Amino acid sequence: MNRRRFLPKRWCLVPVLALGITLSAQAPVSNVVESVVDHGRQIKGLVALDVDGKSVSKRFVLRMPAARWNGLLVIGAHGGGGGITRLAAEDEKMPYAGTLIIAGAGGDLATRLDQQTRMAALWPLIDPRANYGIPATDPKIRAYAEAVGTPVEARRLWPYTGPRVVPGTPVTIQYAPELVTGGVRVPTIEVVGTWDDLVVREVRAYRDRVQPRDRHRLYQVEGVWHMSSDDDGVMSFQYIATSRMTLDPDVANAMGEGPSYLATVREAFDHLVRWVEQGVPAPANQTVKPGARLAIIGK
Repeated sequence: MNRRRFLPKRWCLVPVLALGITLSAQAPVSNVVESVVDHGRQIKGLVALDVDGKSVSKRFVLRMPAARWNGLLVIGAHGGGGGITRLAAEDEKMPYAGTLIIAGAGGDLATRLDQQTRMAALWPLIDPRANYGIPATDPKIRAYAEAVGTPVEARRLWPYTGPRVVPGTPVTIQYAPELVTGGVRVPTIEVVGTWDDLVVREVRAYRDRVQPRDRHRLYQVEGVWHMSSDDDGVMSFQYIATSRMTLDPDVANAMGEGPSYLATVREAFDHLVRWVEQGVPAPANQTVKPGARLAIIGK
């Protein structure tokens, strides 16, 4: 399918970015493209195409400048959609000019297997519902932090993911990480929070093996979880934590109290524009505080 034929005539490109997308929500591409363009000035709806380009998921989260890039399409997504976007970045047909991945899944199969195996062994030993009052200095707490790739300070959020990995059950592999090669074909920028116990280890592993390295950037935002607290999608995570998983309310509170990575996402998008449009590489890999601008420290 030719994705470009759906774009309005006055537009060469519609940037697409989705945070908290629901991959089962489908709509004709033409309808979504029409709905996201606001008088050629800003993006209202943020969308992610699936691998076939036949359906999209959409969410109204961010507002950012739109861009015209010679008929090329840029795709971005969060979580599972990020895993799809990662595959798109490696597509040898290069259907996209660039990709922006926010807290994207599917980074590295070996890392996911290792993480889930260690989580399954360690979580019953530190689950606060059965092991109240374990200090942060306890070796088991430290071991779990290492297993998920976050600092111990993120432990308020761990109960959301910890119980999902049960000892003796098959390890769940999602978003086809076994298909990911690490070979990106187009400029690709990733943003992830350092407290993201769902995907941060995989994202870092992907950074370490990606080729060519000068086509990929990773920006980590200190203290941010998988879903930025000011994204309206965080409410669905809070609902699941309290109503479905019946976790302590403190878990949902931690989700809503954390800092935001949206400023970094917006800045990353601007850098991706310049990278694709003008050939100006984005700043080097780095970790930033929430709201802080990226440092220009070379490739």
